Amino acid sequence: MAGTRFAVKDSSRSYHLECAVQSESPLETVELIVNGELKQRFEPGNQQTDSGAFETNISTEFRPNESSWLAWRCFEKRPGGRFRFAHSAPWHFEVPGKPLRPRKVEADWLVARVKEEIERSRGVAPDQLIEDYQAAERIYEGIARTSR
Repeated sequence: MAGTRFAVKDSSRSYHLECAVQSESPLETVELIVNGELKQRFEPGNQQTDSGAFETNISTEFRPNESSWLAWRCFEKRPGGRFRFAHSAPWHFEVPGKPLRPRKVEADWLVARVKEEIERSRGVAPDQLIEDYQAAERIYEGIARTSR
């Protein structure tokens, strides 16, 4: 069930993953997302059901080398160059001693947002709030320096 947390005791163990999707129109792609990045792309089966819907079933293996989250994402082309997509809730895999760390791009984004907020709030917000933002900025900069 989405949202489940798995305590990984054996890092050599693989987890069997399955994704079942029903869609109004044929899917263009199904993707496995791990820690916010595309891990694997799958060609959808798009088997039409008796009701006229399209069904796709995917299965694969996942071996978490570090604490991770994963989710499924799928895309369906729509008329007029539009598309529809769906994204599952995440599953979490917790590997002892290997905590989930943000990617550098994520930490850099947080640093930039805090800097923008400091500039936007200067002269409007109380000094204590600006000091709190500056403390957060230092923390996020430290995280960015150690991110992957």
